[in-house]
Amino acid sequence: DWVVLAVVSRPAGKSLAVGDPSRRLLFRGRSVRLVAEDDLSMQARHARLEAEEATIAGKRLTLAGTAMTLAAGTLRAAASVIENVAERIVTRAERHVRHVAGREDVHAGEMAIVADGTLDVRANGVAMVGQKMVKIDGDQVQLG
Repeated sequence: DWVVLAVVSRPAGKSLAVGDPSRRLLFRGRSVRLVAEDDLSMQARHARLEAEEATIAGKRLTLAGTAMTLAAGTLRAAASVIENVAERIVTRAERHVRHVAGREDVHAGEMAIVADGTLDVRANGVAMVGQKMVKIDGDQVQLG
């Protein structure tokens, strides 16, 4: 059953404004759908979406702001290419595991690897080349 609460008419080309004197507007129903043929814009001082499950889908998605917080129990990202561009990236973890099927390249102006415990490097072959110097220093150096 349909109930008509109001019939609204307006001159062609003018915006339609729906308001409530109490300044609160509630749309409630088993299913509520907003459809716009061209643009759908929402503006508020604060906005919140709460749902048991939410999906945002689009050919191109943009999130923009001065700060962003993402909190999740598990975060999965799947893409053919992921590019991170930043002045600084900091990662803190109890343990970090990385698996690379192919070759991994690191290009840096300078690089420091610091291990509080043992640094273990294992490979079928290891090549260390220094243009000017290769230095190995320790209380005990074993080769072979």
